[in-house]
Amino acid sequence: MEVRSIVLDKWAGKTISNTRKSQRNAAVHGGSILADYDVILREVDQLDSRVDQWKPAFEFHYNVWWEFLCARGGLDSASKELIRIFDYLANIRSLKKWEDWKIQSNPNTSSKKMKDRAKIVEICTSWIDKWVGDTMDTIPTKAQMERLRQLSHQA
Repeated sequence: MEVRSIVLDKWAGKTISNTRKSQRNAAVHGGSILADYDVILREVDQLDSRVDQWKPAFEFHYNVWWEFLCARGGLDSASKELIRIFDYLANIRSLKKWEDWKIQSNPNTSSKKMKDRAKIVEICTSWIDKWVGDTMDTIPTKAQMERLRQLSHQA
């Protein structure tokens, strides 16, 4: 849980000590909506809570309102595929390999990577919006998930 709190602090723009950076670097830098949701829930009632800083960062990276998740009872109704979609979206929004400057630094691949990133965001937000809107068909097919995986691993 501590590692995810470090990631949430980073996303929220908080300065992180070198020791905490080393701890964070030992873990995955990208999205983990289940872990982040759990970390924020555990922190809500703590003194000097960082929740007010974390919620906007969580909402930006996962494209879902914190209050909506709480009202819905968390992520229990989300399929394992949708959980992966949330994580893919957070990866696009947090991993260095998807940053504009990094993509544009290689003129041989920049156009394709920018298009791939835009396509991943479009696919992820579409599925998340369906789930938020309570659309019945919110479980992507294996082929759809494979396409998303291929796009996200091309960088």
